[in-house]
Amino acid sequence: MSRIYFYLNFYDEIKLKLKDNPDYFKNKLNQVPIYIDYSFGQRLRTSTKLFVNPEDWDQAKQRIRATDPDAGPKNNRLTTIRGKLINIETDAIRDSIKLTVTYIKSKLAPGILITGDSGSQKFFTDTWDKFANLSDKSESTRTNYENTLAVIRDFCTVKNRKLSLEDITQDFYEEFVHYCFTNRNEKRKTVGLTRNTVGKYVKNIKAFMNYCHGKGFTSNIDYEKFEVFKEQQLISYLTIDEVKKIKNVSLISETQQRVRDLFLFMCFSGLRYSDTQRITPGNIRHGYVMFTTVKTKTPQGTPIITQAMEILEKYNYSLPKVSIKTFNDAIKDIGKTAGFTKETTKIRFIGANRVEIKKPMNEFFSSHLAKRTYISIFFRNGGRLETIMKTTGNKDRKTMKHYLEIESQDVKNEVNKVWENIDI
Repeated sequence: MSRIYFYLNFYDEIKLKLKDNPDYFKNKLNQVPIYIDYSFGQRLRTSTKLFVNPEDWDQAKQRIRATDPDAGPKNNRLTTIRGKLINIETDAIRDSIKLTVTYIKSKLAPGILITGDSGSQKFFTDTWDKFANLSDKSESTRTNYENTLAVIRDFCTVKNRKLSLEDITQDFYEEFVHYCFTNRNEKRKTVGLTRNTVGKYVKNIKAFMNYCHGKGFTSNIDYEKFEVFKEQQLISYLTIDEVKKIKNVSLISETQQRVRDLFLFMCFSGLRYSDTQRITPGNIRHGYVMFTTVKTKTPQGTPIITQAMEILEKYNYSLPKVSIKTFNDAIKDIGKTAGFTKETTKIRFIGANRVEIKKPMNEFFSSHLAKRTYISIFFRNGGRLETIMKTTGNKDRKTMKHYLEIESQDVKNEVNKVWENIDI
């Protein structure tokens, strides 16, 4: 027995807005898509291309309330969609045709459920650009999405193919991942991307497709099964003595001095680079930095220790504004000046291939090193995991435990501590 059921789709973007603002839907202009769930042995779930404010939706009656100024035409469209599906099913039974999702889509009039433009590559790229530049995304996230689209475009050029929303299938996934692992990067003179980089691209594609599905641009949900690669890496950090070396090294460049102060503030507070760029005197209250994080859009309160307060006071409670590229380039140079030049090896995997990357230690320095240093120093000097999570804003215990992986020196110190008290 078939069933036709309409419901509101609170997709991830909407859930985030509600988390930030519980009164989001008090503004009548804020709406969500109405979806249809058609069960007939198989299941078709897709957008009706209609939107409504949840306060104007009667779930029991499956209708839009009269409080919506466009309730009349919208309800008529819901009736049309329901009637069309019933007719398709009736005709199929009469003609002894097996009812499938593919068959139903082929019989629906263009535009009843899916827009005709969604099948073009231009629609794909234009929608991606719109998605990447949504106002709730940080600059680094937007850059991340732009880089992903650039790789997708390169893939399409090499493979001589065009891409639409309906083409994001398991076959596309396998071909795209293989391309990323095997294609030569002429700029870097390397072959293939690391598993973490490819995983980041796949994650972005899934986020984009989820956005398109939520907006009703496609009924394609193959992307939900795409695997996001995540290779656990050994977390590097600075010791207290190494932080002192950074603090005390003589620097001539004013830019490097400002970057060093930013880096040290992050080491002393655990704040992300993106959050330091938004601190103003108004964020400093009762010994805390009070702010909403750029990455997770959640309220955060971080205690200001003496060393961090000295840096804030130096800049009148408004830290230097430096681009992320300038920051990462400068901190590498500062590391070199401070003597962090010993060759260091990091292991990466390109597909199933293990690759050793050898560079001077300072070449691995970046903004992320500061937060890892804060967490490691705090933990290794008696700080509790729960306290670290509160001060850094990290909610995922699994992620936090990765920061605290025991390194070889920690193992050696603990083994020596135990055995030096044993007389055999």
